[in-house]
Amino acid sequence: DGHYNLAILYREGKGVEKNDEKYLYHLEEAAIAGQAEARHDLANYEGRNGRKERAVRHLIIAANLGHDMAIKKLQFVYAEGMVGKDVFSKEDFAAALRAYQTAVNEAKSPQREEAEKPWQPKPLDRIKRGGGGGKSSKQGKQLEKKVTTQKLKKNTHPPNSNRGDF
Repeated sequence: DGHYNLAILYREGKGVEKNDEKYLYHLEEAAIAGQAEARHDLANYEGRNGRKERAVRHLIIAANLGHDMAIKKLQFVYAEGMVGKDVFSKEDFAAALRAYQTAVNEAKSPQREEAEKPWQPKPLDRIKRGGGGGKSSKQGKQLEKKVTTQKLKKNTHPPNSNRGDF
């Protein structure tokens, strides 16, 4: 990701002088290292410069890495016949689609799926009643209400929300 991040800085001139040569160098390094977004960006660069065949090759590699936009662009390229069938055939598209799906399936995990779910507060723990301690049932209910109210106030924002906390 370091090369890709540097490429973006050089492309946009943020914190460094804008430099297309260094942008392209770091973008290629990131792509060689297997960064799908870098491959996708290289495809865009090649396409803008009239090198559609090279752009398609970069899109195929990005799709093989599971890049969503790359497979969508390949679908468009194929449907519109933007390059010759000798460059990107029906079989090439089918192979790219299979590789894309394999990459997406390999990236799935229970932990990833859990992380993608929207945040919801956990159910509040119930205060155990009884057990002595000299508290009456009414006092126990008052204490439970107080603790529940305090927990609700604490749990009104999801972790890492934009309320200034670390």
